[in-house]
Amino acid sequence: MPLLGWPLLLTLGILLAAVMVGTLVLWGRVRGPLALRISQRLGLLVAVQLVATLLTAAAVNNYGYFYGSWSDLLGGGGGVGQIHAVDRHTLRHVHVAPDPRLGFVADTSWSTPSHFATKGELATATVRGMDSGLSSPVSVYLPPQYFAAGERHTDFPVVEAVAGFPGTAQGLVERMGYQQDELAQSTGGRARPAIIVMVASAVEPQRDTECTNVPGGPQVETFLDEDVPATIRSTFRVTPYGWGIIGDSTGGYCAVKLAMARPDLYHAAVAMSGYYHTYRARSSGELWGGSKVYERLQSPEWLLRHEPAPPVRVLVSIGSREGGAYGIKDTHRFLSLVRYPMSASVIVIRNGGHNFADWQQVVPKALDWLSPRITEPAVRAGSPVGKPSPVQRTSPVSRTSGVLASRRGGSGR
Repeated sequence: MPLLGWPLLLTLGILLAAVMVGTLVLWGRVRGPLALRISQRLGLLVAVQLVATLLTAAAVNNYGYFYGSWSDLLGGGGGVGQIHAVDRHTLRHVHVAPDPRLGFVADTSWSTPSHFATKGELATATVRGMDSGLSSPVSVYLPPQYFAAGERHTDFPVVEAVAGFPGTAQGLVERMGYQQDELAQSTGGRARPAIIVMVASAVEPQRDTECTNVPGGPQVETFLDEDVPATIRSTFRVTPYGWGIIGDSTGGYCAVKLAMARPDLYHAAVAMSGYYHTYRARSSGELWGGSKVYERLQSPEWLLRHEPAPPVRVLVSIGSREGGAYGIKDTHRFLSLVRYPMSASVIVIRNGGHNFADWQQVVPKALDWLSPRITEPAVRAGSPVGKPSPVQRTSPVSRTSGVLASRRGGSGR
């Protein structure tokens, strides 16, 4: 029986009714000493609670598509397949030395200065936006190559990682582990060394702002694509433009939306279980000032239907079991709209759902994919040129095998 769908819910519902009726019938009929009767009745109550809990969990999973199959739930899912370029003909077949003035402080739980040259540095600070007026914690990972003697004048490419909602920069460090994957991919020669900048998508923790400049409200888009880049440029040796951007769930929507709005800053975007049209929720409130025009301008799908396509490259991933308005059908609809000079690639996770475990399988391949698509490390005038690490194709990362896929909702949108 599949994990998703009505058969499991109906079976558990019938089982719950049967257990409840059985409890009522048997409650007064249990026999034996007092201790035995008490233990029997406790067993009946535990059985009711257990089945009720299973039914609730199945219903929530069916709503959010968090886990697409039993193997996905138990850690043996279909795995991440190859990255496939998408076009209209193939789509139907695609199943630091931190600057103390800005407050960056090394996270010594990751590494100490004596290990920066081998493990890199993880630094955190609260960024206070000059243009948006917003403040939010930001975590930055500097790869070990940043500290190499031969790279002291090299500017490094940047990948901005955006959390889903609710989500934080610290959550990207602890749950997604971007710093671990970047270290493995860059030291293994599969990707050029890059700086990872980890941020929250909401900025205001209690409100799902969808990375939007809300009329009369928080200017979150400005914070993410103006204030954060300005802080990073003034603090670290980075390329000023040609960045990559990646996110999961709401962060995936934000990654594509921001890249399409700012192709001068972001040259490539990755959306893991993202969605491609605007989203209304009780947690978001009114985001567009009552303007249908402004709302449409926040929808990547609407923009591709009605406006010229921007010159950006996108990689999307989606779990094959992610249904609903923000699931795999929405992903395929978005891909069908992509046209020159925009280009798209896709990963489908066989039996995958909307959860961290599946996204973590995608991140290494996404970093490899981003590497050649963001600006080559630039150098300051008159400085020696640092030789970049070679980029190699990676073999599929899989728990068994897989195809391309991803969606919204779930383990934090």
